[in-house]
Amino acid sequence: DHCVAHVNIDGPGALNATVLTNAPTMAESYPLAREVIQALSGQELEYRRIGRMGDQSFWGVGIPAFFCGLSSQGPSPESDALAAGRSHGSGRRRGGTAWWWHTTEDTIDKLDPELLARDCRILLAVVYRLVTDPVVALDQTAAVREIQQSLGEIAAAAGGALDLSTVAADAEELLAATRRLEERRGQPVSDEQAHQLNACLMRLSRLLIPVNYTSNGPFEQDLALQYPALPGLRPAADLAALPPDSQERRLLEVKLRRERNRVRHALREARAAIEQTLAATG
Repeated sequence: DHCVAHVNIDGPGALNATVLTNAPTMAESYPLAREVIQALSGQELEYRRIGRMGDQSFWGVGIPAFFCGLSSQGPSPESDALAAGRSHGSGRRRGGTAWWWHTTEDTIDKLDPELLARDCRILLAVVYRLVTDPVVALDQTAAVREIQQSLGEIAAAAGGALDLSTVAADAEELLAATRRLEERRGQPVSDEQAHQLNACLMRLSRLLIPVNYTSNGPFEQDLALQYPALPGLRPAADLAALPPDSQERRLLEVKLRRERNRVRHALREARAAIEQTLAATG
C-alpha cells in the first residue's frame, strides 16, 4: 500500500565497473535515475527498458522499478587478462557483467572500494530522493508516451486486423492529463496537497505498470524475459496470418479483445484519478 518504488541493488562496485550509462529503468523512473547518475558521476544514462529477469517481482502490483545492475564493465586490459587466466573464463561478458559473475570466483577481490562507494552514493541518493521529495519524482507522462508509441507499433503490426483506435484515443486523453499533473507537481504544494499528488502518482503506477509490463497481472508471475511494452497486445501481429474462419483466429481475437479492455480500463481509470486529484489540489 505504501511502496513508492523498488530500487534493486545487484553487484555494486565490481572491479572495472566504470560504465553507468546502461543501467535499466522504467520510462517513469528514468528521469530521476538519469539526474542522479549525471550529478554524481558525470555520465549520461541512456534509457534502457528494464527486463523481467529474476529480480522484478512487483510488476503485477504496479511498483515502479529502478535498476538491476547499476554499473558494468567496459573493455579493459585488466579484466581481459583476468578472464584469460581462468580456464572457464573465455573472456566473454554476460550482459555487461564480468566473466566471474555468478561463479565461485565472484569473491571479495572482484570489488573496487572506490567504485563501490560511488555506486552506493548513487543508490542512496535515489532512495533519499524517493522518500524525501515533497512530491515523488516519477514521470508518468513518460510512461504514457511509451504506451502510446507501442500502441502505434502494435496497430501497424496487426495491419487492421485489430482495431485499437479507442485505446489510442484513451492514451491521448491520458497523456494530456499527465501533462497537467506534471505541471501541478512542479508548483508549490502544502503537505496535504503533496500527500494527494503522491497518492495519485502511486495509483497511476498501480494501474499502468501491470498492462505495460505484464501479461498475467497481479496474481501470476510472467517468465523472466525481456518484455516489450504492452506485452498482452503483441500477439495482434499474428492475427493477419491466421485464416479468417479458423478456430485459432477466433480464440486469439477473443483474447485480444479482453486485453484491449484491460488496457482501456487502466488508461481510463488513470485519467479519472488525475482529474480527481487536480480538482482536489487546485
